[in-house]
Amino acid sequence: MTFQGEQYEEEFLLADVRVESELPNDHAHLFAAKAGLCAYFPFRGDRGRIIADQRAGEMHTGTEPTLEEVQEIVRKRCYLPIKISDAVWMAWFRISHRIVQHYGSGRVFLAGDAAHIHSPAGGQGMNTGIQDAFNLGWKLALVAGGLAGRGLLESYEAERMPVAKSVISMTDSMTRIGTSANPAVQHLRDIFMPLLTGIPFVKEKMVGRLAEVAIDYRGSAWVENHGLGPVRAGDRAPDAMLYDREARVERRIFDLLKTPGFVLLAFEGFETPKPPDGILAGLPGTVYRVTRPGRQTGPCELEDRDCRALASYGVGDEGLFILIRPDGYVGYRGENAAALAAYIERLEGAA
Repeated sequence: MTFQGEQYEEEFLLADVRVESELPNDHAHLFAAKAGLCAYFPFRGDRGRIIADQRAGEMHTGTEPTLEEVQEIVRKRCYLPIKISDAVWMAWFRISHRIVQHYGSGRVFLAGDAAHIHSPAGGQGMNTGIQDAFNLGWKLALVAGGLAGRGLLESYEAERMPVAKSVISMTDSMTRIGTSANPAVQHLRDIFMPLLTGIPFVKEKMVGRLAEVAIDYRGSAWVENHGLGPVRAGDRAPDAMLYDREARVERRIFDLLKTPGFVLLAFEGFETPKPPDGILAGLPGTVYRVTRPGRQTGPCELEDRDCRALASYGVGDEGLFILIRPDGYVGYRGENAAALAAYIERLEGAA
């Protein structure tokens, strides 16, 4: 596999230290100065992480940073006093942005940093790698266990490579703008970055993007959507609180997803959809009938007392089937039980 991409010219500093500062410890702080960037990420207590860039020509290859060097960088770049001490770990490091041509070849699959590496700007490396592993893991388990056709594994690259390319593109732009020595770029950066990050709508979008909960697989050939609504096949399944009258406890949809396997939510309409008996017989999973307020009657039936789940998933008078994959994404959305059965049959490779 060729690892296409390149290494950045800049060098970066990372230091985990004790911090004395009046800065709030429930926020990340980014300081932009002519000399370069300096970021402070508070940990629990009085400890935190300092990250800063060093321009090309100021490299420290083969040496380790000293506490005095780190303090001087912080002093020059941070507009509020930050005193550091008691370093646990300090290092200079170089970063690259690279991606493989394909996520799999024969019986070999790549995930995480083996498939893509990029700037730590935005802190997305861990989430991207975990989502790679989860996306591949359930598919590999079904195919290896003879429960699904091998074609399902082709969806791993199709779904995850666009995500990695998007992350690399975004982090590359953030890194180049953030570390630019061009005075004009620095001036625009210093004006617009504080303005944009202070807008609630922008902050909400940034959180969804950086935490990667806004990712979708709507374009995947292995999800199937029928009809319109706030949630479509390929979206991350939203959470809601449901009431299990038989057990007399409230259960979150996210709690239902903790057991490995598929979760089929059969939302009741005025024309109640009824999934065929044994519809998930060939796949690991559980079927739950979600009723409107006051209608729960039996086991594996959950009552949507405040109608939030009905609203979140866009359930109409006809009811709705939502098949959630083991990775928490909606594989099928629609009102027709026969179409749902055909989709499950396609997953199993029965055709």
